[in-house]
Amino acid sequence: NVEIINYVLSASANGCFAPNDTIQVSVLVPPTVNFAVNTNPLCSNTPISFMNQSPPIYQFNWTFGDGTNSTTYSPTHSYPNSGNYLVILEATNQNNNCTASDSALIAVNKSPNATFFTNDTTGCGDLNATFFTNYQPDATYLWDFGNGQSSVLTNPSLNYTSAGTYTVTLTATNQYGCISSLQRDLSFYDYAAASYDIPITESCSGNELIFNSTS
Repeated sequence: NVEIINYVLSASANGCFAPNDTIQVSVLVPPTVNFAVNTNPLCSNTPISFMNQSPPIYQFNWTFGDGTNSTTYSPTHSYPNSGNYLVILEATNQNNNCTASDSALIAVNKSPNATFFTNDTTGCGDLNATFFTNYQPDATYLWDFGNGQSSVLTNPSLNYTSAGTYTVTLTATNQYGCISSLQRDLSFYDYAAASYDIPITESCSGNELIFNSTS
C-alpha cells in the first residue's frame, strides 16, 4: 500500500515571493499487526495459543522470549519453565518490505507435577493397593481408580475385589489453576481354580494312584 502526499514549498525574501514548488512523496504504509493470547491460565509444559489478529496477507515471525520462534500464522507454544516472557509478532509487507510489530509480556505459572506409584501393580484375588504421590502443599489431588471410585486424599488406599485391568488417573491442580495428570494401569487376576478326579478311591499300599486334572 502506498499513500501519496504532496508538499508545497513556499519561499520569500524582502517581501518578494518565489513561485511555489510542489514535492510529491510516496509513503509506504506498514502492516497492521495485532495478536492476543488465547489461553488461560498460562502454565508451564502446557500448550499456549497465540491468536494472530492481523490481515493474513503479510509474512509473520513470532519470537516467544525463550530463544524459539515460529512463522505459523497463529501458533501454539509450550514453555518448559515458569517465568516472564516477552512475545513479539513481527509482520513484513513483502510488496514494500515495510515491517511492524506487536508485543506482550506474559507471565507463565509453574504447573504441578502429577507423579505417583503404588505398592503393587499386579496381583491375584483381592488386593489392597496404597497409592503414593510427591506431596505439594499448593496442589489439590483427584484420584480416579478406574472402577468408578475416586478420592481427594494425598496418599489413598483402595481394595480391588474383582479381577481386571484398571487405569488409575491422578490429576493435580495448583493455586494458579494449572493442571497435570498421570495414568498407570493395574492388573489383578483371579486365583487359579484347581479340580481333579480320582478314578480309584481305594488302593493297596504300594500301588500307583492316578489323579486326572479337570481344571
